[in-house]
Amino acid sequence: MVGFIALKMIKRRLQQRKRNARKAIVVGSIGLLSLGALVGVGAILVKRQRGEGKHLEGYAVADDAGEIAGEHETTGSEPIPAT
Repeated sequence: MVGFIALKMIKRRLQQRKRNARKAIVVGSIGLLSLGALVGVGAILVKRQRGEGKHLEGYAVADDAGEIAGEHETTGSEPIPAT
């Protein structure tokens, strides 16, 4: 009877250790993901502070002449006659 009870106690402890190990893996994984997110946000903030990346890709940016890059002059001096 004592051996049976001892085996049951050992089995329960092993199961608890497995649960604790799984919990530790999950908590560690979440910690690594959140650390990666913080590093990414920090990199973006540092880049903005240094003046890099002020303009998003795909948006028009004014050049030195005050014109919008990529804009071509399409308006003429004469109005287009209505038909």
